[in-house]
Amino acid sequence: MSAPRTLSIVSTATVEHNPAEEFALTADDPAYFYPFLYNDEEFLDLVQFITPQYGDPEGELSAWARNFLDAEGPTPTVKYPEHMTHGIRNAFTYRSGMSTAPSIRSIRCRPAPEPAATTRCS
Repeated sequence: MSAPRTLSIVSTATVEHNPAEEFALTADDPAYFYPFLYNDEEFLDLVQFITPQYGDPEGELSAWARNFLDAEGPTPTVKYPEHMTHGIRNAFTYRSGMSTAPSIRSIRCRPAPEPAATTRCS
C-alpha cells in the first residue's frame, strides 16, 4: 500500500475596486420614471428576467410592490428598488433552515410596508 498523496494549492488574488462614475439618469431619459417601456430589442433580451417565477393570479404581489412607489407622483426608477430593499429589510426576518418560498407566501407572512400593519405567520 502506498503512502497517501497530498495536493496543496496556494493562490493569491488581488481585487481592485474601481467604481464607475455615478450612474445618473436625467428627467428627459425614457427610463427616468417608473414604469417605463423597453424597446422591442431590449425586451427580447430581458423577458426571461422580468417574467415572474411564480404566478400572482389575485394581484397580491403586484399590489405589495406598488406600495414602494411614490404616492404623490411618478417614482424615479433608481428610487423604486431602494425603497423596496429598505422595506424588505425592515419587514422580513431571516429564518435559517427554511427553504425558499413562493413570493406570495412570503408577503402574506409579513407586514405590509405601512407602519400600522401587524400580520405575521407562525
